[in-house]
Amino acid sequence: MSDQAEPVLAGALERLVQNGTLSGEQADAVRTSFHLALQTDQQHRPRTTPWTAVLAEVGGYVGAAFVVAAAIALVGPQWENFSVAGRATVLAGPAVLLLIAAIAIAVGVPGTWRFRPAAMADPSQAHRGSGVEDVASAPIRRLIGALVLAGGGLLGGATAVLIQDTDGERWVSLVPLLVWGVGYLLCRGVPLHLGTAAALTWTVLSVIDVNLDDQFPLSGLVLMLAGAGWAVLAGYRLIEEQELAIAVAGVMAFTGGEIVATSDYEGLGYLLLGLLAVMGLGGYIRTHWLSALGVGAVTLAVVVPQVVIDYTEDSLGAAGGLLVSGLSVVAVSALAARLRRSGSAVAAGPTSGPPKVV
Repeated sequence: MSDQAEPVLAGALERLVQNGTLSGEQADAVRTSFHLALQTDQQHRPRTTPWTAVLAEVGGYVGAAFVVAAAIALVGPQWENFSVAGRATVLAGPAVLLLIAAIAIAVGVPGTWRFRPAAMADPSQAHRGSGVEDVASAPIRRLIGALVLAGGGLLGGATAVLIQDTDGERWVSLVPLLVWGVGYLLCRGVPLHLGTAAALTWTVLSVIDVNLDDQFPLSGLVLMLAGAGWAVLAGYRLIEEQELAIAVAGVMAFTGGEIVATSDYEGLGYLLLGLLAVMGLGGYIRTHWLSALGVGAVTLAVVVPQVVIDYTEDSLGAAGGLLVSGLSVVAVSALAARLRRSGSAVAAGPTSGPPKVV
């Protein structure tokens, strides 16, 4: 557009200068203003994802699905005929190919593609257009995430085959955790975010033995600490997708709290879950993120009936338990609605006219 308009604009300005309508300085000012306005319009114009990027993404998904399906087909009816080394190779071979494909795609993307989107790498630019290279790389990021997830899962399976029936079996989860964690650090996105969190939870629960009969449920406490750490990392933007990260941290902490609450240390578990509920609701008041509200509300709705039923030794019976659960859900729903109204009022700011009575 600018190439077509430039000659017309130059001719019009030249005629206006010649007939005395504009001075030379005024013509230069008009020309400068025109180019600035055109540049601003191009920056804020909605950009579409090139169809070639979408096609490459779909093709990558199909290819990865074929590779995984081939591995499954090989380990199906012929699994017993393979040696341990053969089984591991059948799983590790496709895993390595998928990871190499992910690296090749990342390196081969033209332009100024970055491992982190421009808005993530520089939060001050989050309100501006992220650039064609960032829009074009969005499907590529998803594809890389899917390839790394599939590769890490198969590599974990190969490791499990090699160390099966040994004490090292419970450490298998460290393999996908390492692969997916490094993948997320290099290429941020929701798939690897969720995969890394799931692998971390799996690692805590498998590495730390859970014996609720005669020892402290350390795995539950560690999982709660992992959730807290996840939320802190999100607060410092070391983990992107902050609102999602709060939900993931809440799930980790809730799971850990329930492990403690269902052990001989149920009092400590209920105390930790109550603290989680308060932090979730307080986090919503501060951030207005629905994920924080969900963490607090769901935790309260689950914990209150548990506490009442446990400490009354189930004397209320099934009907009483249902009544307490229903009242808890209603109370938490009312509290959540109240918090949402308060958050909406704060976000909206002062309005004209007489104040509303809430």
